Amino acid sequence: MCKGDRTSKGRLASLEALQQAALGESEQGVTRWLDGAGLADAPRLAQQMNVESGWEDAVETVLGQYLEAVCVDGLDDPASALGRLEQGSVTMLDLGAGGAQITDPKFLAAKVEAPGSLASLLSGVRVAEDLAQALTMRSGLDDGESVITRDGIWLGSNWLRVQKDQDARSG
Repeated sequence: MCKGDRTSKGRLASLEALQQAALGESEQGVTRWLDGAGLADAPRLAQQMNVESGWEDAVETVLGQYLEAVCVDGLDDPASALGRLEQGSVTMLDLGAGGAQITDPKFLAAKVEAPGSLASLLSGVRVAEDLAQALTMRSGLDDGESVITRDGIWLGSNWLRVQKDQDARSG
């Protein structure tokens, strides 16, 4: 094996470890609970969705920790097992119960493809190409609506959120 192959394989292993950490799979208490609840192999939301090119930062900003959500078929059974979760945090998402798909290109939900609807998480989040456009749109937002820029600056009628992580695990 040549040095380049070893370096590439080492980088791949490091990236896979970072990805697992970013998806929350390294948290041992949750991992044991997921195994006991029969959800160890359940996919995470980040693994189940495709985002329109250029809108990844915006989706990551809005969904945040929901990207780690365990995709389940119904919430009743996993919820009944929560009493056995002793440590850690877990988010479960029933993609089949999220409502209708949003296809209006003015909304972030139209930039995301997933096996089910993400309307419950992305409803009311409008999109803007840049901060200047978002600031202009802000005064016309309805109650409960917000606007996010392509690069992930998120605004409501009276708030603004920006997250500039340099964390290698993000994304």
